[in-house]
Amino acid sequence: MPDSIDFTLVLLSLFREAEQKGVSELTVNSGELHRLVGDYPGSNHRMPICCGVMRRFLAINDRVENEPPGGNGASLTISYNLPRSLHQRHFVAYHKFDEWGDYYDSSETELAHFSKRPEKQLEKALGQRIWVIGGEQTNRRTQYTLLSYFVPDTIEEVEEGGYNVVGSGLVFDPPVNLFSKPWLDDLLREQKNFSLGINEIKNPNVIEGLLAAERKRQATAFLLPDEIPAGEPFIEGATRQITVNAYERNPKARRACIDHYGATCQVCTFDFEDTYGEIGKGYIHVHHVKPVHTIQKESEVDHIHDLQPVCPNCHAMLHRQNPPLSIDELRAILRK
Repeated sequence: MPDSIDFTLVLLSLFREAEQKGVSELTVNSGELHRLVGDYPGSNHRMPICCGVMRRFLAINDRVENEPPGGNGASLTISYNLPRSLHQRHFVAYHKFDEWGDYYDSSETELAHFSKRPEKQLEKALGQRIWVIGGEQTNRRTQYTLLSYFVPDTIEEVEEGGYNVVGSGLVFDPPVNLFSKPWLDDLLREQKNFSLGINEIKNPNVIEGLLAAERKRQATAFLLPDEIPAGEPFIEGATRQITVNAYERNPKARRACIDHYGATCQVCTFDFEDTYGEIGKGYIHVHHVKPVHTIQKESEVDHIHDLQPVCPNCHAMLHRQNPPLSIDELRAILRK
């Protein structure tokens, strides 16, 4: 039987399809949505859950075209404004460097954040936008930076307790320094210095400030996936879990990978040294065949099979979909 995640995923896919067609509005009927998900019509339908998910995505300027007499029924019809990025609810999550270590590098497009909040509360963030703020103690004050944003589409239960909220997004490289932002104090007051975990942002000035920071970064930076940090079997994927999961990468594994394959792209065979001379010697990105955030416990890394050197262009193309393309799949596309 379908649950709220199933309805959310299908609704998100409808948004994406409509946005790709360039339309400015999408009208969704609960009966049709439930049919797409399955188990409707029938005695095991989950129409109240379906209607609840549709209402959860309501934003300013969206319209309820038809309200069922009983509140939840197959006639609920809502018109959603597109693109959804302009009408999303906004949430904030906090990454404490002093305790949880480094954040994702910019090659990652599938991001996850750990939380011990109840699943029902976390479901409110599905399909919306989560901004990740980092905090680092320096000279008796905390330095705040904007690390990333992502749109979650999945909530995964963690065996040890709690949940990973997972979705696609963008890592800011370098992070955006928030010290001089006039809306930072408003954010800290609203979020009680981030003591609430993943929590909704209500202040419109803060939301506009975050969106402005994103627009400025997108306008001034040419962003491509970066490499994993440079540094017997190698160990990585260990999770230091408090409120956020920080996934460890072993820098020795990167070096061993390049030593084995050479600094040549395994997709298109591009070699920076051949093209740029000495300045390009040894430069290459290293791609994780299995995204690191999916590793829930310490695991042995095979630097030959788990890691592959790729050029920045091919690295970007590998991550154009979720889950990423395989090396062989991208090679086949390149040969067409």
